[in-house]
Amino acid sequence: MSDDDENLSCREKLIKRHKLEAKELQGKILQLKKSVNKDKKRKKMVQEEILKLEKDLKERQALELSQLETEEKQGPAPVTEEMNSLNINETNSDLIENEEVLTNDDNNHEKKLSKAEKRRQKKAEAAKERELLIKEAEKANKFCARNVEAGKLKAILKEKKLQILYAALAHQLKSEDYSISSLRSKTASYIRSKLDDFMPFITDPETGDLLDQTQLEKYCDEIENTSAWGGQPELATRIKKAV
Repeated sequence: MSDDDENLSCREKLIKRHKLEAKELQGKILQLKKSVNKDKKRKKMVQEEILKLEKDLKERQALELSQLETEEKQGPAPVTEEMNSLNINETNSDLIENEEVLTNDDNNHEKKLSKAEKRRQKKAEAAKERELLIKEAEKANKFCARNVEAGKLKAILKEKKLQILYAALAHQLKSEDYSISSLRSKTASYIRSKLDDFMPFITDPETGDLLDQTQLEKYCDEIENTSAWGGQPELATRIKKAV
């Protein structure tokens, strides 16, 4: 609809539409007439159809004009209380239906969440039960004869491995003056007296960095007072000192 049509009155709009319908009907009638050849029977049928179309259009347009005139005389129909009540009831009914739909959707959503939550809880409980069984099995096996014996053997091997350098020297020297403890003490004392010589060759076993003087002092204390592993630097001290 154009802007000009919006400014027209109801009567003007109706008349304009009637003219357009009449024009469209004329075009349709023309097409019907062109479709008729020399067939008289066909020509008669088309003529009857044209008359019917013209009559129907004329009667319908006359009825629409009559209804419009009646409405213009009476004015707009008043809105009764019954109509208001009907509209309100329909609106309330729609609201109730919408609320029921939303409620059902929420309930279904809660059910879905509840099922998912149950599955998660079931998995968590199963994992917890597995961990408990593993811990119980480890606890039960900790003090079995096999594990106790393996632990003792491991401790013995560890001690012998750490003492192997000094034990080997003590075994070869076969003298009370060269026990494992005395060899450790002599080795630590020699390294302390030659820190500058040993510093470039002793590194941190974890980082691989060279030890500074403070770290070397601690290193010597461990040689003397613990069963720390003896390596190439310690062996070099015994060779230089000829034991």
